[in-house]
Amino acid sequence: MASSLDDMEAYELLQIELDRSLQRFLPTIDPSTNKAQLQHFLNSWIEYICFVRHLWVWEEIVKESTNAAFMDWYKQLSGESLSLALLKEFQNSYK
Repeated sequence: MASSLDDMEAYELLQIELDRSLQRFLPTIDPSTNKAQLQHFLNSWIEYICFVRHLWVWEEIVKESTNAAFMDWYKQLSGESLSLALLKEFQNSYK
């Protein structure tokens, strides 16, 4: 990681913004949703976008092909598969 904000890559700044957005998003979710599992899923998405793919252009991030690649990566990583609808809901709340 960079030593100052001026030295940060765009994807590192995006990661900070997404983390903050995630903290605002989680309390808005239906109480019957497993929030720990959802938080792990969305944190994994942030990791994938920012540190596996180094993306920062929003249009590229929300493309169907990027979402599909993430879902494949997450399933291989965790053995689990969560709803793409939850990911899209978070993406919509961020933008």
